[in-house]
Order: sequence, then C-alpha cells, then structure tokens
Amino acid sequence: MGKTNNLVIVESPSKAKTIGRYLGPGYTVKASMGHLRDLPKSKMGVDLEHNFTPQYIPVRGKEALIKKLKADAAKADTVYLATDPDREGEAISWHLKELLNLTDGKAQRVTFNEITQKVVKDSIQHPRDIDYDLVDAQQARRILDRIVGYELSPLLWKKVRRGLSAGRVQSVATRMVVDRENEIRAFQPKEYWSLDVTLNRVGKPGSFVAHYYGSPKKRELENEEQTDGIIGDITGKEFTVTDVKKAEKKRKELLNKARDHEAAELVLGEIIFGNFVIESVEENFTQTTGDGKVLISEYTVSFVEYGGEVKAKKKAPAVKDKAKQTAAEAKKDRTEQVKPPKTPGADTPKEKATTPQQITRIIA
Repeated sequence: MGKTNNLVIVESPSKAKTIGRYLGPGYTVKASMGHLRDLPKSKMGVDLEHNFTPQYIPVRGKEALIKKLKADAAKADTVYLATDPDREGEAISWHLKELLNLTDGKAQRVTFNEITQKVVKDSIQHPRDIDYDLVDAQQARRILDRIVGYELSPLLWKKVRRGLSAGRVQSVATRMVVDRENEIRAFQPKEYWSLDVTLNRVGKPGSFVAHYYGSPKKRELENEEQTDGIIGDITGKEFTVTDVKKAEKKRKELLNKARDHEAAELVLGEIIFGNFVIESVEENFTQTTGDGKVLISEYTVSFVEYGGEVKAKKKAPAVKDKAKQTAAEAKKDRTEQVKPPKTPGADTPKEKATTPQQITRIIA
C-alpha cells in the first residue's frame, strides 16, 4: 500500500507548525494567511442587477502562495480545510476549495476548537462538509459592507473628509439618529393640564392624593378653562371611593452586566499562582474541551486552597508580527512543572499534596 499524502490548510503559520508536529508523517500543513480570494478593491465587485452576485478575485500580493498551495493540493490525496471554526473561517475554507479547484470528495472540512494533540488527531478522523449556511451568511455580510461602503463613503469624503468609510452598522445607526432628530424638530408643543386633589380619610388619620381621570372615559384637560370648569364642579362636594383594585407587581431582578462581566474575568482571566500564570481566552473558553475545563477548574480550586490568588487578566502587550493570527480557539498546549505555594506552619495532608504536578497551560 502506497504512502498517503494529505494536505492540511490552516490560517496561521504558527498553528501550522504545531499541528504538523502533532499529525506527523503523511500530513503536510500549510497556512493560507487569512483570505486568498475577495472582492476587488478598484470597483464595486457586486452585480446589483443579477441577484447581487459577487465577483471574487485572488487577493493581490498572494499569487506565489496561491501557486504553491495549488501545487501541494494537486499532489495530495485529501485536502483538509482546517480554517478557524467560525463564520469567517468557513468562508475561507469555501474560497480555498474554489480557488484550488478541489472536488467535493477531495476537500474535507475539519475544525480545531483547541490546538492540542488529542483534539487535532480526533478532528482529522471526523471531517465534515463545508457548512454553506455559514458561507452564505459571511457572503451576505461582506456584500452588504461593500454596497453600503461604496455608496456612502464618497459622500463622507465630500461632506466631512477623505479617508472615512461608511459601514453597514454605522449607516443604520446614523439613520436612526437622524430620524429621531427629525421627530424632535417636527414636534409641536401642546398645552395640557393635570389636576390632583389631596383627600383626608374620614375617621382615620392620614391622607392621599387622587388624580383626575375623567368620567366615564379618560379625558385630557387641554387648557385652563377646562380645568377651572372641573374644579368648579367638584368644589364643596364629597369624594367617595367606589372601587379598589388589587394587583401584585413582581419586580424583575436586573442583571448588572458590568458586575457579571468582571466576575467572569476573575474566573476566566489570568490565574496567577506564585510565579506561574495560567492564561485562558475569555470569550472562547466555552470551546475548550471537557478535559481542559476540568483541568483548569480543579487546579483553580487547588491553588486557592493553598493560598493562591485569582486576578483579572491584564492586557497583553501588542506584538508586531505579520505572521501572528488572532485565533478563535485556545491555541497551544505546553506541559510545565508547577508547584502551589505552601501554607506556612502547616503539615497536613493538603501540605503533602503540594508536590509538582503537570497541568496544561492554555495561552492566548
């Protein structure tokens, strides 16, 4: 039986090296460096007269990379499209399939929710088809961005300054602000009066305020004359409570989003344990597999018991590296020896448990 030759395409070159090491012989891992096909920059690139059909072209400056990927794909038995597990990543996989002229049988879609040896190998064994619903969603977003941007950006250049761009979100928000401002300017002030009376209880201490409603239907008092007429009708007369309606009002407990977000950061942010730091990607932590979650959770409890401290994640310094990829999953795993801080003056079973242990360090 001949040697298999499989090509795996990811987005980030740093992930390509790690994944290639995990998969071993028989797999060649290459990076697409993001999108290789997109709408042209020099024109609209969307056929407005024929169902908004996009006109994609290879991204300028990536011709050599595309040529190399085509050559690798032609020699491969199977091409695994392993771009990020989100809408944009799904679209990149589809563009790669079209750009490299891959058949449905040869192109296999795989996703890695975390870059660990177990997950990578398991994902390769369970490929799937491209999710065209996600692809269509990304195309709709991209096309809408292009239409709005090309139609409105020149207006901003003319009225405000060159270089500004209009997007699908800002444009709608601006329209809402303008519509509301027009309503405010078109508002016509209208006179109205309210009439309240303070009533003393008969035979009981205390008083309460009654508001004029109208009889039998609700009536708005439009001027002073109408109000004085009502006052004249009720002056000197007795007031009687004819009906009492009782109802329970349930108060809804409002969630403090700022407080909840801060609490989430404490758990999912940096866990500082002596000189050792466990970092986790806050918004993508839910994509970590069960093993990783249990590992982090158990270790968090462990080091808190031994005097460790949980601190909110600090912003990492910017890294100027063209090869860096902001991934949509926890990326690398490294095994390190760590030792929880000892409790002073204690010689308990817990103290004996503070021997170095292996844990996975999930880093952003």
